[in-house]
Amino acid sequence: MTVLVIGGVVWRSVGWRIVALSLSLYGLLYLYERLTWTDASRERALKQQFSGARRAAPESRHPHQQLRLQPAGVQVRPRPLSDMCIL
Repeated sequence: MTVLVIGGVVWRSVGWRIVALSLSLYGLLYLYERLTWTDASRERALKQQFSGARRAAPESRHPHQQLRLQPAGVQVRPRPLSDMCIL
């Protein structure tokens, strides 16, 4: 019901041509995205995300995602919880 009321107010204030133009532009953009989002583009986007995550510096990652390799026999104290949480 609210959508109809707001739609009616917009229709009256800007006119049917502007509403039709806006809806057609939105529809064309949706159609373009729908036609270009193929399996190949999905795979390409996934590979970009994966390779970007692999190239990221360890300092830029979240502390829980950092991989810290220690020499054999070295004791590592766990970090305090306050260092890992954003407060």
